[in-house]
Amino acid sequence: SRSPVITALDLTEIDAKSDIYLYTKDRLENLVSKGRLHERWLRESALDQLARKASGLFIWTSTMTEFLENQYNCGTALERILADSEKDGTKSSLDSLYRTVLRNTKGGTGEENMTIMRAVLGTIRATARNRPLSIDGLYDFMPPGLGIEKDVLGLILKDLRSVLYEDVSRNNVIRVGHPSFLDFLENRERCGEYWTSPAQVDQAVAEKC
Repeated sequence: SRSPVITALDLTEIDAKSDIYLYTKDRLENLVSKGRLHERWLRESALDQLARKASGLFIWTSTMTEFLENQYNCGTALERILADSEKDGTKSSLDSLYRTVLRNTKGGTGEENMTIMRAVLGTIRATARNRPLSIDGLYDFMPPGLGIEKDVLGLILKDLRSVLYEDVSRNNVIRVGHPSFLDFLENRERCGEYWTSPAQVDQAVAEKC
């Protein structure tokens, strides 16, 4: 009998741009059909620009379109994504998108709000890989004296639906949509002003256990 022929496939050589282009077009057509986005975003030049920004990463496109779904003005949000990407220069397009998502949460700017955001993101970083928590669980692990109400925490998590989701099959724990978001949170250079010392967060979590 013949031996099976096995061919090695280098996934890094696969050009996913055309698939990403079609996926982007499908998601934006849905927004246009609902009257939430101007049809100019369906022009080939606009779709090609968004497909190129993805740099071959489906997670960029899926995160971007989920982010749009949660915005009041999808056109303005798209312009913001592209502007932030240009401003970040040579940095990763995915990192740039993650920062855009964080900046556009209800707690994304202002020093007091940033303190709350860092606490929320740091706690998610510390728990999501091993033992994800529900909103109630995350609230219990918030630093004392932070002054955050549980409904405010819920609003922040709602704004982060493009990178987080509530796992209803596991007691509504909060999980990250893709491991790359955790990698982003753990890297000080990539995360920038949203970074929190892992040692500091781990100690705060341990004290609550």
